[in-house]
Amino acid sequence: MALPLRTCFCCCELKTGTVSIAVYYIVGGVASVLTSIITTEALDPDPEVESFRDAIKTIKTVSIVVAAMGSLLTLMSGLLIHSLMKNKPMFLLPWMVYVALYMIVFVASNVIDTVVYSRTQDYLLAIYSVLWAVTSSAFETYSILLVYSLYRELKREEEQKHPI
Repeated sequence: MALPLRTCFCCCELKTGTVSIAVYYIVGGVASVLTSIITTEALDPDPEVESFRDAIKTIKTVSIVVAAMGSLLTLMSGLLIHSLMKNKPMFLLPWMVYVALYMIVFVASNVIDTVVYSRTQDYLLAIYSVLWAVTSSAFETYSILLVYSLYRELKREEEQKHPI
């Protein structure tokens, strides 16, 4: 079992930290959708190079999946804020599960992007993709731990209000 946090990274309350995390994920989800749309529309394959066409088709497919996931992430983060306003700890669970799923898909898409960028010999983008996957995974893991800690705290408060 994970060690629950007592405060957020900036020494604020768990609830305040969770709201800031939710706002971050709302902005990130919208940015993810916009970036994916721009990427999908901006890529134009060179008709003479077959491998570039295949690589660009793969990147476009991954971008569409990331856009869909980013849209759902924005909705889930809105649910997270709603659950904090209403003190409903059970509504924190879908966000934690979804962010864990999102993290897996995001890392997988970055691995695919890295392979594609390496095949097209764009090594700077390949390195960027790896670094972005590692950095975002660390932040998402911390975010899940923060929300889980708040979940446990809210459940404990709920049990104290309604002893069996």
